[in-house]
Amino acid sequence: MNSSLRHGILLMMERDPMGLKQAIEENIRRIKGVLAVSVEENENAQPEGIFALLDNTKPLMAWRQELNAVVRDLHPHFDLSHLNLAHWDERSVSSGNRPRVERISFETVGDRASVMIGIQWKGNVCWGEATGINSANFVRLLIAQATLQALQKFLKPSFTLTLLGVQEMVMQDRSLIVTCIALSSSFGEQTLTGSAFVRGNPIEVVVKATLDCLNRTWSRIST
Repeated sequence: MNSSLRHGILLMMERDPMGLKQAIEENIRRIKGVLAVSVEENENAQPEGIFALLDNTKPLMAWRQELNAVVRDLHPHFDLSHLNLAHWDERSVSSGNRPRVERISFETVGDRASVMIGIQWKGNVCWGEATGINSANFVRLLIAQATLQALQKFLKPSFTLTLLGVQEMVMQDRSLIVTCIALSSSFGEQTLTGSAFVRGNPIEVVVKATLDCLNRTWSRIST
């Protein structure tokens, strides 16, 4: 980024801190190969998570180095571990030999939400459950957490799933959910991503995006 453009952005952010989200999104969006980007803010309107959907022209490691530099230039104090990157793969479709959604239960009481997700695989159904604040962003996290909890019961003991983030994004005027998870084992940790276009049941879309994270590794990690 040239110095005059950077100075202009920093001046804008001094006058309007709310402009930081827009500045980050616009600068990442300008990069060729970036298909969609979304910045998640905390209660003080400060960026706390960045999600970017990318084409397959470069490996994720190369993408991460490039985007790290852009984000660091605009927001030096941003925790780069919260920069979530995903390759977009149109061929990412679940086959018949993968887990699928069996049943979804969603209830609210006051400002609390409770979700139960039943996942079916090889004739068996395992359930995951999560409870928390009844807000749109938090409910997506609950759904993904419950899905991972159910999936964990199908895995070999040496593997563990951890949710990193869930975000709604827009690509070519179409909304989609992107889920990022960490798959841990004695061999180390691997970041996996999955996505699903928003249509039909919004809860099921989050479940499908979470299932999509494991499409390519399922046969290796499942019992």
